[in-house]
Amino acid sequence: MSAPTAAADRRPRFCYLVFCHRQPELVVRMARAVTASSSAAEVVLRHDRPGLFDGIDLAPRTRELVSTTAITWGSWAMVAAQLEALEWVREHVDPDWTVLISGQDYPVRDLGAWEDEVVASGVNAWVAARPLDPTRRETRTMDREDWLTRRYTYRWTPLPRTHPQRWAHPFLRRATRAVWYRWGSRLQVGWAVNEMPRGLPWMVGRRLPAPARSAWSPWYGEQWMAMDRAAASAVRTADARNRAVRQRFERSLIPDESYFQTLVCSDPTLTVADRSLSWKHFTGSDPHPRAVTVDDVETAGASGRPFVRKVDLSAPAVLDRLDAAAAADRRTPTGHTRP
Repeated sequence: MSAPTAAADRRPRFCYLVFCHRQPELVVRMARAVTASSSAAEVVLRHDRPGLFDGIDLAPRTRELVSTTAITWGSWAMVAAQLEALEWVREHVDPDWTVLISGQDYPVRDLGAWEDEVVASGVNAWVAARPLDPTRRETRTMDREDWLTRRYTYRWTPLPRTHPQRWAHPFLRRATRAVWYRWGSRLQVGWAVNEMPRGLPWMVGRRLPAPARSAWSPWYGEQWMAMDRAAASAVRTADARNRAVRQRFERSLIPDESYFQTLVCSDPTLTVADRSLSWKHFTGSDPHPRAVTVDDVETAGASGRPFVRKVDLSAPAVLDRLDAAAAADRRTPTGHTRP
């Protein structure tokens, strides 16, 4: 029998591309957990804050990418940062798979075993996403699907920050919001005004014609995903070649929850698994997951997802339990349910 070739012998290399901006000690601990769990993985810590990791020893096989692209939530800047980082990873790491995660993710499984499962599945990408209908007619009740579709089928422009919402009495602001969301927003057809969170300006939008090619209808999903070399290349190529598509997204709302997802899921040459990378727990109507607790770790590990979100350095017992769960996963056969 002939000896196996070097290519057949080589373990596929995963690069975990972490987008972070605070809690450097937590991010470095997460990077150490990643490289301890995957013998071939590399970690890239992408941020735009020079000095963020000064005085902190980075984990093995970990590099910094200090970018000059400042990220503003909900804007195209996040997508621009992802594209920039994806190209940097290609030039400096050239992995078989690139996994995009946040600085508040943390491994709950043995990543080496998870990587083997991903490669064996034959897919090109892991991304939790679904298509939106750009021809959808908005309902009078403006349900969640209407709001999501409006994000990517309107061209949005920020209003001046002299908007009266900034200087009006708090009671008047609350009353204005109540009236607007109860009646005013439902009367908008073709034009819309949208309040942005986190102190950002209000936005005014104009509905665009439906895309000429239905294949480029928008998809909506999680911005954190895993892509193999073919999928990452497809994203870069589609971004460079389809300027009209990019221009639509550059003036959309929260494009990081749609642009990469649209490029990957619309490509007929790619096989995509509709799966989330992280286990999360939401409460009530809060759009953000609550912090993971010690009691969540067993459920999260059994989900089959490789990460949990979100974690905090102020809860070391949770991080210790997650490390123990990943170590236990390395010692036992995999028997996880599909996400």
